Amino acid sequence: MNGPTRIILIVATVLISLVFFSLYSFYGAMFTGQANVENTLVSEGKSISVSFSPTSIVNSSSYTEQVNGQYLKFEIDVLSSIDGPLPWYIVVPFVQNGTYNLDTTFQNGGQNATIQGISPITLTKEYIPQTNSFYSFTLKGYNVSNLQVFNITANMTRGESLILWVFTEYDGKFYRLAITYLTPNDESIVPPKGTVGLELCTNIYVIHQDTKSPVTLQYDGNTIYLSNNSIIITPIQVLPKVASGDITLSLPQGTVISSGGMKITLSSPASLNLNGNAITEDCIYDAYLPFSSFFTGYQSDNDNIGTTVEDPNPELESQTLAQWFVASGNLEPITLVTDNNQFEPNYVYITKYPPAGGYLVWTGDAGLIVGAQYNLEASPNAPGTYSPPYYVAFTVHLSNGEWATIVSTQQISDNAGEENGQSSSPLELAVGVYNASNGEMTLLLNNTVVSEAQVPSSINPALLINATSIFSVGAVYNGSNKLISYIPGMAGDYFDGGSPVYSFNGALGPTLVYGQALTKSEAQSIYQGDVPDPAELQVVWTQNTAQYVKVNPQDGWTVQPCYDYSGNGPGGGPGGGPSTIDYCVPNLADTSEYNGLWGLAGAIPTSFAPFSDLVLWGGVSPLVLNPSLLLNTPVNVTSEYSGIIAPQSSGVYNLSVNFTDPLPGATVERSQQTISYANEYAKVYLDGKLVFVGKFTQQNLQVLYSNDPYFLKHNIPEFQANLSGPANISIIFSFNMDNYMSSSPPPPGPPSPPPNQPGSSGYPVIYFGMMWQPPGAPWFQYIPLSNLKPLLV
Repeated sequence: MNGPTRIILIVATVLISLVFFSLYSFYGAMFTGQANVENTLVSEGKSISVSFSPTSIVNSSSYTEQVNGQYLKFEIDVLSSIDGPLPWYIVVPFVQNGTYNLDTTFQNGGQNATIQGISPITLTKEYIPQTNSFYSFTLKGYNVSNLQVFNITANMTRGESLILWVFTEYDGKFYRLAITYLTPNDESIVPPKGTVGLELCTNIYVIHQDTKSPVTLQYDGNTIYLSNNSIIITPIQVLPKVASGDITLSLPQGTVISSGGMKITLSSPASLNLNGNAITEDCIYDAYLPFSSFFTGYQSDNDNIGTTVEDPNPELESQTLAQWFVASGNLEPITLVTDNNQFEPNYVYITKYPPAGGYLVWTGDAGLIVGAQYNLEASPNAPGTYSPPYYVAFTVHLSNGEWATIVSTQQISDNAGEENGQSSSPLELAVGVYNASNGEMTLLLNNTVVSEAQVPSSINPALLINATSIFSVGAVYNGSNKLISYIPGMAGDYFDGGSPVYSFNGALGPTLVYGQALTKSEAQSIYQGDVPDPAELQVVWTQNTAQYVKVNPQDGWTVQPCYDYSGNGPGGGPGGGPSTIDYCVPNLADTSEYNGLWGLAGAIPTSFAPFSDLVLWGGVSPLVLNPSLLLNTPVNVTSEYSGIIAPQSSGVYNLSVNFTDPLPGATVERSQQTISYANEYAKVYLDGKLVFVGKFTQQNLQVLYSNDPYFLKHNIPEFQANLSGPANISIIFSFNMDNYMSSSPPPPGPPSPPPNQPGSSGYPVIYFGMMWQPPGAPWFQYIPLSNLKPLLV
């Protein structure tokens, strides 16, 4: 076999097909006679699915031309298989530029693709039963059996796709049954460094208009034109993960469609005509738990998450910071004390003092900042907070004591919606990359490089490692002085409020910090939901969950879960000393802990910070929905996790299924408010065996099955797993917002419905998590990302 040797782990369950990349399905045929072969092929066949493994690069000497570390020409090596009703198929692989007209286009000049280890046969006339037509291409095909894993190699250039035509031979004629394609993305054509987490796919589909002809819906005798980025939610996952071309897909009754402000709920089946365009399923390929609609809310005078004073920061040189955010209201401008009065990208500002502004994340020597407007001044004054537009900056603390900062001049407006009752920006991703070996600085907004420059060669690019500066997000300093020489950060185990001059206002999603400078393509891939080079991850704070804990400063600052909302209650000791009870945000990267703790100065842990859109987090990238699609609509959003769970050590693990945030009593700090949850359902399989079924509906929990009879009898949402090695895990989680009491837009602020009733204000929130209790452990823990693996091993 060319390329690296790989193993496909195939695990069968009765409810979920675990495939790597199922791209296209079509109906094949079971032949029962000579008559009407074409109709039999089309109408009486069963589903054929074609699966691909992730692609690998073969470093052939003829295909090594690179630009910025990416291959312009390359040879791919990929495994594939066909699952269908027939015992044998003929596969014709070829390479072409683009994916348009896949059913009629073959570019003569060589297929540039072969199947290894199988002798080819020649096809000179190909029948198309769907259109009762034929073509006279001269093609090389390969006989493969049903479920046989075969190895394809193809010579390609950037922008080309690998196409597969699947045929069957009947009565001496070759009939085409299915079409599929594979287009390597940037991460496919860069030598891979690894992946992490589970695969998460939903029954949410997005239309991508690639041609002048829009996608059309044939429904109830009418033709309805659907716009680009239209959302389709099917009752079950019936559509392929990726489909394109001039094909028609069937939509079942109950499908919900949102297009250009129009909402349609199908009362009968309908047909979706792609007309040369594409549709993709919403998937996250580096997913983690929990899956929730939580947003961590920050108000710019008193909120922060930070490490403890005993475990301040990972002391990084080269590093990459990534942070999702929604900015809202007024913020301190990005303020630089400099003689340069030009606010410009691609330029390094060298200053004596750190920039002021809303710090999204601070690692101890580098930070991402959001400010409302900007302020360049030779001597600082106190302008106070400004109104938007917002700007983003990235700063590092150099070893000579100076600060190097780059900025983006791309404006971010506050007219996208509302967050906590204030006008807000859209959901954005900021990424800052610093290479300490040469001083290169890069700032990205979403997946676009908005500023890049290099520290002057006359300055040592090494960073000033300050072992006492606290790793923190949301706020980094409690004073308003703009002439500070270093940033202390905000400890999570102290009752201490940050100053608006150095604090963010808005809501935050996941925080990622790497101990290396990612390449541009790797940094851009974070926006698509990837976790590049996971071995270098230092911190992953989900920002969508927290655990109630006790902090013991007299015993080495130990932190342990707390299940009793009592004692001192949240807050610090006399004079702002260490808190006794706190909220812990786990570090899923799990490298020497670096768990975050809430500063508790009026903070709102896991606040579901109200935002105009429904943002669902189950990994690095979000799924964003318009809540009106789901309110009072009997449609389930179903998420299917697939992958491998790897034990830390062999033994019996207890695993908990969490339908609600694991904070006891009050979810919003000190307010004693009750949270209204959506109707939620879950099934869990281990190695294909059902181990748990449960639901949380109308604010009531019901365990329907557990492989431990004690948990079932006492309605405890847990199950057991005897793990001697890696095991396949499949999780099916669904929620809906049907029978919701309020049909009007929610007011700002967290919902506060009557106990045990659906919410009457604010959207019902979504939460689904899973924790484990390893052998000998005294309490449940979040499962680290390093213990969740993809299916390819």
